[in-house]
Amino acid sequence: MKFWDTSALAALCCHEPGSHAARSHWVGSGHCAWKWSWIELYSAFCRKRNEGGLTDQEVVIAAQKREDLFAALNVFVDVDLVFAEAESVLRHHILKAADATQLAAANLLAGKSRDRTFLCFDRKLCAAAAREGFSVPLAPK
Repeated sequence: MKFWDTSALAALCCHEPGSHAARSHWVGSGHCAWKWSWIELYSAFCRKRNEGGLTDQEVVIAAQKREDLFAALNVFVDVDLVFAEAESVLRHHILKAADATQLAAANLLAGKSRDRTFLCFDRKLCAAAAREGFSVPLAPK
């Protein structure tokens, strides 16, 4: 199971320093994400446009790539389950609420699987995911 945090999905949609590394993990099957990433990605695209990093046309292209990715992902959508699990995550890790929901969704999707990969570029979230038993191959050094 490969869980894709918004930061790693964004690297698949827009050219970023981590894009090559992220693309190298988009192989095989078992790719998963949390539904909230849909709007987090659009927020990231618009923020980049507003900061001058993307044109309007590049935002349209990135949004289409997001749509294509989500068509290929197993997307976890049960908000109540994620929120309940996120409360547990927050008791054990120092994370923002949105990051806690990402890790909560990953935990729920992974279940008792031993093959647990968490793809993310956020240092704190990667550290928490590693403590939860995930491999974190994109973790910042």
